[in-house]
Amino acid sequence: MDADFLLIHKMKNGDEEAIEVFVKKYYSTIRNYCRLHTQTVMQKILLKQHLNTFFDHLGRIIIWERLLIICM
Repeated sequence: MDADFLLIHKMKNGDEEAIEVFVKKYYSTIRNYCRLHTQTVMQKILLKQHLNTFFDHLGRIIIWERLLIICM
């Protein structure tokens, strides 16, 4: 059997040592994945916040634009 398969099997059964071995073996891969995933999630959250703010103020922006057009 594949060594990683055995590690995963042991990890699923709660073997703390197997978890430690797996993390040490794949630390850089796990770190890079977490960094990329976190950045992507944060970018989505920030985009959603910006869009929500924009749409919350969109009504006021349209009113101001209409007022400016009327005043010109």
